[in-house]
Amino acid sequence: MTSESSYLPAMGSHRLTRFYDPFIRLTLREREFKSRIIEQAHIEPGMRVLDLGCGTGTLCIMTKQACASATVVGLDADPEIIAIARQKADQAQVAVEWYVGTADDPPFAEESFDRIFSTLAFHHLTAIEKKSALVKACEMLRSRGELYIADFGPPQNLLMRIASAPAHVFDRKHRLAPNLRGQIPAMMKGAGFYAAEEVDKRMTIFGSLWFYRAMK
Repeated sequence: MTSESSYLPAMGSHRLTRFYDPFIRLTLREREFKSRIIEQAHIEPGMRVLDLGCGTGTLCIMTKQACASATVVGLDADPEIIAIARQKADQAQVAVEWYVGTADDPPFAEESFDRIFSTLAFHHLTAIEKKSALVKACEMLRSRGELYIADFGPPQNLLMRIASAPAHVFDRKHRLAPNLRGQIPAMMKGAGFYAAEEVDKRMTIFGSLWFYRAMK
């Protein structure tokens, strides 16, 4: 999901990639929160939708199932995880375009998407990469296009502060710091979005999951 020098695979290790889907499904109620994002995005027929850091493709597949006439594109830096996503899409019998690439240097033209999603990917990026990825996202969106991010954010209470504590120990490149400080909306505005807001938050066993929306 990030540049090659800072790239962090799903679950932190390629050896754990095959466990990603069942782990996320069981611990974060994946389909529930991703369904919520699709509902908020109001995807219409003919729209082009990009999932940055798509992982194993669950959100891409769900989006295509929700709006069959939309063009859905998934981008991730990990070829292994893209291969899993392709297999899942084939099994679900949905057509999704898959690309290997990074969020801070995506292989797409300006103003080529109506909606951009990113779930559980931004905490893998350093602060510099977050800013670059957001600038690119703004460039790739058409006028009045929207960006939706779901990722870990400021702890809502003491329980969530305790749940997120282990992340500080393993976050050697300080990737999570901007998330936990609540800086994502300000970063969105700094990247060129004229509206950025928090639209939802939920408690998980790993800390608070925040939902953000920004408009071009």
